[in-house]
Amino acid sequence: MTVSHALPDAALREVDTPVDTALACPPEQRGDIDLAAWAAHAVAGNVIEYHRGHLAEDRNPTTSRLPEAACARVDRIADTALAMEATGQVLLLQRRLGDGVFGYLAIKAVGDRRPTMPMVQRAGR
Repeated sequence: MTVSHALPDAALREVDTPVDTALACPPEQRGDIDLAAWAAHAVAGNVIEYHRGHLAEDRNPTTSRLPEAACARVDRIADTALAMEATGQVLLLQRRLGDGVFGYLAIKAVGDRRPTMPMVQRAGR
């Protein structure tokens, strides 16, 4: 089951918030520490693109076309994003950018919005 959340264009333009640009690296170079640092300083509603590509392929060493170190980095940031979603720190969305290319977004949540069932369990239903 695929869940899709539509964001207004204005919300998607917020990817370049001051907190986001302070990271000084493009999404394809961001790591788990960058995501955690962003979340620690972001305010509710801030958006960051934490990965660009095809996350399921890019994090798997057998299917990824990325070098081994980059594949491991993508795997760590994906795990960090899922853990942050499970604890209610962020909401996770993806936006199709092209054929097989997606922008993976984390939106800083308001307060403590812990889901009743973590995303990993919901996806496995």
